[in-house]
Parts: sequence; C-alpha cells; structure tokens
Amino acid sequence: MAELVIDPVTRISGIAAIRVVTDEEGNVEARFQAYGYRGFEQIAVGCHLDNLLPLVSRICGRDSVFHQVAVASAVEVATGTRPPQEAMNVRLLALWAQLFERHAVCLTVHSLPDLLFPSSGQ
Repeated sequence: MAELVIDPVTRISGIAAIRVVTDEEGNVEARFQAYGYRGFEQIAVGCHLDNLLPLVSRICGRDSVFHQVAVASAVEVATGTRPPQEAMNVRLLALWAQLFERHAVCLTVHSLPDLLFPSSGQ
C-alpha cells in the first residue's frame, strides 16, 4: 500500500489537504479535506428566500455565480417552480462566463508564475 499526503494544499482559498492511497490491487482512493468552519448553513436556516442569494454569494467571492445558481435551483426544487427558458439560458450563460473567468484567472495568476519561474516555488 502506498500513500501520498499533500498538506497543506496551496494555491487555493482556505486550508485543505489531499490524501491518495493505493492498495496492492492498484485501486486508488483520493480524499480531499477542507479545514475550517464558517457556519453558512446555520445562518441560512430560517433565512427569507430573498436574502439567500446575497448570503451565498459571500461563501466564496471567486465563485459567487456558481453558489447563487445552486441556491436558486434548490429553492425552485423546494417550491416546485420552474423558471422560463429565457431565464435558464441567462443562467447557463452566467455559469459559462464564471467558468471561463475562473479558468483565465487560474491559468494566469495561479499557474503562470510556476511555469515561468519554476524555481521560485521552492
């Protein structure tokens, strides 16, 4: 059995660790563990629906659109409503824009320094 532990994981917001274990048969198990408690679940309990979108957008400033769409979808399922197709298209466009922006930031700000100056991270 082989084990690889990366703790702390860098280039992310927050504190986390990754543990990868392989057994004799070649099976691989990978675990990601984020540390820290922020209490958003307890704050959201009993929160009026109008206040949920601003609240969840503060969970992670970088991925606010992802969190807002997730909460909007959860509210729609809970209330049994379905938004119009135009709203779904705008939501999908916002998700793709957020994904494109996150990849651009990750490639330029997070990865590019390591690629241009590989010895600076040691």
